[in-house]
Amino acid sequence: MQKSKVYMTVQGTEGQHSSKSDPLLCRNEDRDLLCYIARHQHDSEKLAQLIVQKGLSNGAKAYFKAYMDQPTQQLVILPTLLPEQPW
Repeated sequence: MQKSKVYMTVQGTEGQHSSKSDPLLCRNEDRDLLCYIARHQHDSEKLAQLIVQKGLSNGAKAYFKAYMDQPTQQLVILPTLLPEQPW
């Protein structure tokens, strides 16, 4: 299990969130995990709402525990927010 940062896409200088069709960006500290999460996949919209409501930087990012499910090769993000990380 590793710590991952998930970003919302923001637009403009006012930091407005982009449309619901824009993907989320997920990465770990070393950036050996770097992927986009399509907003129509599984529970991605719930994840996006959690980031907007409780995330950092005006709801633009949040930190979660995540792991790669080897049999399915899908990223699993646990829905509990972690405190801000130094990276």
